[in-house]
Amino acid sequence: MSRQILLTVLAAMLAAPPLAASAERGSISRVDVGFSGRYKAGLWTPVRVHFGSPQGLEGAVLSVIVPDSDGVPSRVSAPLPSPAPPSLLVYARFGRVRADMTVRLERADEVLAERKFAASETVREDTFPPALLSEERLVIAVGRASLGIEDAVARMREPDGRRTTVARLEEAGQLPDRWYGYEGAAVVVLSGAGLEAYAGLDAGDGRIEELAKWVRRGGRLVVAVGEHGDALLAEGKPLAALLPGRFVKTVPLSQARSLEVFADSTVAMPMRAGGPPLRAAQLADVEGLVLAGEGNVPLVVRRAWQFGQATFVASDLDRGPVGEWAAREQFVARLLDWPVKPAETVDEDKAILHFGYTDLAGQLRSALDQFEGVRQIPFAVVIGVIAVYLLLIGPGDYFFLRKLARRMELTWVTFPATVVLFCAGACYLAVAAKGNATLVNQASVIDVDTLSGNLRGATWANVFSPRMQRCDVGFAPRGLPASATLDGELVAGWLGMPGRALGGMNPATPPLPVWPEPYDLQPAAGISQLPIQTWSSKSLTARWFGRAGATLEGKLEEQGPIPAGSVTNRLDFTLEDCLLAYGNWVYELGDLEPGRSIRIGPTLPRRELTSFLTGRKLIFDEKDQDRHRATPYDRESVDVSYILRAMMFFNAAGGRTYTRLDHCYQGFADLSDLLQPDRAVLVARPAAADAQTVCAGAAEVRITAGGAPLAHRVKHTTVYRFVLPVLPESSR
Repeated sequence: MSRQILLTVLAAMLAAPPLAASAERGSISRVDVGFSGRYKAGLWTPVRVHFGSPQGLEGAVLSVIVPDSDGVPSRVSAPLPSPAPPSLLVYARFGRVRADMTVRLERADEVLAERKFAASETVREDTFPPALLSEERLVIAVGRASLGIEDAVARMREPDGRRTTVARLEEAGQLPDRWYGYEGAAVVVLSGAGLEAYAGLDAGDGRIEELAKWVRRGGRLVVAVGEHGDALLAEGKPLAALLPGRFVKTVPLSQARSLEVFADSTVAMPMRAGGPPLRAAQLADVEGLVLAGEGNVPLVVRRAWQFGQATFVASDLDRGPVGEWAAREQFVARLLDWPVKPAETVDEDKAILHFGYTDLAGQLRSALDQFEGVRQIPFAVVIGVIAVYLLLIGPGDYFFLRKLARRMELTWVTFPATVVLFCAGACYLAVAAKGNATLVNQASVIDVDTLSGNLRGATWANVFSPRMQRCDVGFAPRGLPASATLDGELVAGWLGMPGRALGGMNPATPPLPVWPEPYDLQPAAGISQLPIQTWSSKSLTARWFGRAGATLEGKLEEQGPIPAGSVTNRLDFTLEDCLLAYGNWVYELGDLEPGRSIRIGPTLPRRELTSFLTGRKLIFDEKDQDRHRATPYDRESVDVSYILRAMMFFNAAGGRTYTRLDHCYQGFADLSDLLQPDRAVLVARPAAADAQTVCAGAAEVRITAGGAPLAHRVKHTTVYRFVLPVLPESSR
């Protein structure tokens, strides 16, 4: 009987762990990553964790652990409200295209539940889709109807590996509740075809405000609403805050020739007599450029909204004459600024494998990895030292003891002495080459919208550590002008390497992780316990926002194809090497001291913008035929200012056709789309004497280790861009 009891107890003990594991798995039922499973590596991504049984989870903390681009696990955490909801939305930064994810519930250092998920195309309860590459374009469309976006994508016939993916959300309630959740999106399209997609939303919904915040900070939005304008666009309705004007009413139109001209289409829109008219949402007090309109009804309005762009279409894209239009995909491509002809294929060369990066952000990261006083020991020197070492401990030691000393037993002294000598020499050589100081290389771009007074800042920084340590890293904008204020929102994270090289986000062979314990990565709170290995660096990035106050005063109006007027420096420091870009032109203004004004007009020398950016010149060949030749973009350059210029006006310089690199990972830095007839951009650097003391918006990198500030040397490059309004000629 005792034997039977013993066997019963043993069986119960063996069965207990699986039951406990089953209970833990039941607490975390599934995860939804990105937008309908679409997201990009290296950028903030919404992750919704669903709980099978939220009872008993009050006071717990949810943690999502994913690897960064170096394979080191990073953790984002969020407390569960009370009562515990059935799901919780957090934001993670996936460092690999195929990254495993650990979801954990903890309370007071006790693990309540833990579950692992793997990136896979196979749909299971413990998997989620792999990420898109950084060079791919992600379009988010809200609404259940087909908008012709997929047809426009198919029409482009993009090069391999640079496709456009459309993620469709059936409900606007699935949109992120934080603006940085849209980091991976190239454009967001809101369709008003179905009211059910906006059920439960009102004008004060936080998700709409966060979407508007993303647009103002550099995003691109398209709103297409026609028939349901009264329900979606009127004052107090969900989408009213996104309009470039004031909704008046929905009107029927019997013709829309302006849309055909806008789409550059020879196919007429099917406006049949007696058929359904085109239902259009009429706006008044329009801000922006009216690209197409019929009478007093603007049909396509493009608005430069601070640093972003919003396009309003006064008709639905899936119904009525537009829905039946054979050229609808061409019209949609025009709305999204996509090429309507096949994309030009740029020949790749094997040099890209040598560089290790495929994106301008990768080139910038590599340039920031060049630290003063830190030298790479040539491989030939390493091989030479090893050869000398082997000769000394082998044949050299034998020859010395056999032929000269004639006492072989002394090898017990000479051999370890040689080893110790070479180890000491190697350490001395390494310290002499790498140094023992913590170094920071930093680049910052500060944008100011002089019309609204808003500013945004972006910093990219590489931190070099002479020893293996964990440290806390934060960013703090300092030295702002007296009139400037920050809104308190600063989003920081690591910066990945686009490509398949070592340390890239899509490596051919992922390296084994060195640090098993995760560090904490909170978008608004900085980075805690960040591990850095000896004589290695970590790439970081931060973005912040605020009000600029008095900066530049621009009084410009359009006179033909050029602006005319004046620009006055209201800052308390000098701006050097000022460039004013407008449309296809650029003016070299020189230095602008505090209080000084510069007159802009037809007599001021100007250059064609693309030629200025690319160094393109008119030359004559052997047959006296003239043609233009651009100076090839230097993908090997480590000049931070040179790389930043390519990032800041990427499309204006010819895009990937010129640089032979992508610019998708940190694409918000490109302001080419703002060079419209109503906007000009002035680019400048702070005076060298002021660069270390003023730094209006240059975020100071703060590093602490063991609770104490860590001394470090900083080298940074700061560039300012001021977006100036240009009044139309008719307003004079």
